[in-house]
Amino acid sequence: MTDGVIRGPHGALLEARDSVPVFKLGTQLEFSDGDMFQYVEFAGALDDAKVYVITPDFEVGGGVTTALAASAPHACGVLATEVTAAGYGWIQRQGTFPAVEYATGMDPDVALYTTATAGRLDDAVTAGLVQSLKNIGVATTGAGDLRESFSALPLQIVTGETVVN
Repeated sequence: MTDGVIRGPHGALLEARDSVPVFKLGTQLEFSDGDMFQYVEFAGALDDAKVYVITPDFEVGGGVTTALAASAPHACGVLATEVTAAGYGWIQRQGTFPAVEYATGMDPDVALYTTATAGRLDDAVTAGLVQSLKNIGVATTGAGDLRESFSALPLQIVTGETVVN
């Protein structure tokens, strides 16, 4: 098993789901464009494009919600592809995210917050700020829109607006 941080050529298939761990849980995979992925254990089936909490033991099972803000901070990440069963694999923590689920329309370059719906974000201010994550796609309309987002730092839920994007 590999542990620590892997930079440059790595041979890891980011969409692969392993039935047994191939890397040490928590291993980070960093790319020169700023994207960073982390090797985690999935508790079960999970949808793509939603933001999920990563526990201190590197387990992923629940989407972020406003209720989590009371016990913030929480590490979190976004799945590029769905997970169909429990197992192991990579979740993106930093960089350009191809799709993130939003609750309502919003303008580009706004801060994003948790909602009552697990894994879905909005620009309406709540107690759960998703640190550094911003919509960089075009303006969106309607619930469930998926648009490109960017985070310069590893994703984390923080309480209120204590962290400036």
